[in-house]
Amino acid sequence: MVQTFNRLAVTVKGTFDRNTYYNSVLTDGETSSNGDRNFNQWAGIMRVGYELDPGLRPFIEIQEDERHHDLQFDRNGLERSSVGTTGKIGAVVDLFGSVTGEMAVGYTQRDYKDPTLPNIAGTIVNGALIWQATPLTTAKFNASSQVYETILAGTTGTLTRDVNLQVDHAFLLWLIGTLKAGYGTDDYVGSTLSDRRYFLAGGLTYKLTRDMWLRGEVREDWQTATQPGLTYMATSFLLGLRLQR
Repeated sequence: MVQTFNRLAVTVKGTFDRNTYYNSVLTDGETSSNGDRNFNQWAGIMRVGYELDPGLRPFIEIQEDERHHDLQFDRNGLERSSVGTTGKIGAVVDLFGSVTGEMAVGYTQRDYKDPTLPNIAGTIVNGALIWQATPLTTAKFNASSQVYETILAGTTGTLTRDVNLQVDHAFLLWLIGTLKAGYGTDDYVGSTLSDRRYFLAGGLTYKLTRDMWLRGEVREDWQTATQPGLTYMATSFLLGLRLQR
């Protein structure tokens, strides 16, 4: 529901998400149930925005949500159902005809039913901005923050933050080059484990026809972790065909 009062706009909406995990197949052929990871999430979101001018609309957003797990206790005997509150301040922008998108910073907190699990709380950044630098070059910046569930004993969950930058340049009408870079963190609340992730990728898109695109990409990933054995480096080669109408 959106209610507009001159330059002031109030948006209220509700969401529902279902998170389902299938059983894991072990090396000996047996299966392990992941039923304790399945949960429903309900959320109510209210945003109040004000149009300073057609290209700048700051807003304040509040979200209240609840995660209810199918099973009351997980495999470690913990109750992982929780309630969360998130507040954000940001703006929707359309500046100079070349910078568009939305970006917000805020704070999130999630309180868990089990008293032995510490609450998750921290700053967040969410949104996406697109800069049309030239008619042939586009830059995209994305930021996302999310609290993920976990089944690790003594660990509440993971507060994950990611930022990515992608630059696309059209060398020819039918040949587009892409360069991407990203950085992310995973903080496992309740444990000493944390990850730092980086990636760099380059690719080419060749438009065979208007409806058929061929794409290739080379990507390098790095992860550093506080726990031995979880630090790694990986190289990926991707080749794909995109069909569109």
